Amino acid sequence: MSQRLRISATAQLARALEVGLVSEGSLKGSAEDRDVADQVAVLPRVDLRLSDRHRLRLVGAHRWRRYPDAPEQHARNAYGAVELRQRSADGSTWEGEARVERNAARGDRFDYRRITFATAYSAPLGQRSFLDIELKYRDQRYPNRFVAVEDVDVPRHDFRWEPALGWRWSAWGNDLDVRYEPERRGSNDPDKHFVQHLVSVGISRRW
Repeated sequence: MSQRLRISATAQLARALEVGLVSEGSLKGSAEDRDVADQVAVLPRVDLRLSDRHRLRLVGAHRWRRYPDAPEQHARNAYGAVELRQRSADGSTWEGEARVERNAARGDRFDYRRITFATAYSAPLGQRSFLDIELKYRDQRYPNRFVAVEDVDVPRHDFRWEPALGWRWSAWGNDLDVRYEPERRGSNDPDKHFVQHLVSVGISRRW
């Protein structure tokens, strides 16, 4: 069982400028790499309205992670991101994100640097349903973890492609979400290659 506490605050500094701060803590939560960890995080952000249909967001984060079963993975993790959102007159939206991240762990082997690029497009299909298309690319490098490439030890370098295709339907307070998410990971370490396919169906009701 995981537990999570989240506190947020926002302030409108001008008609087109808003700042915010989020603080959150979790016990036995799932991190982005699917590992279970205890975490405390502080996430400041700045929102800028470029026009009626365009929004720019700058986000920073500093996270302290503790792994109960793997103390060598205890880490300070920080990232900065730029997000752009566009809404069209027909109700469709496009989002793009670029993120730079650094993980400094107690054990040098778990240090890494990661760059993420993501894009998402959502379009209405009639009055009650939406089509969602997403694509995420992650480039991750471990400066203190080495693999042999043609008999030469080089730092390990991983990458991931994470596309997603979804359909959402809403009516009478009920939401149906169907998603297909293939994922491919490559690496200069041949033991770390994998491909997986995930199909999920979610049903929720708003009260």
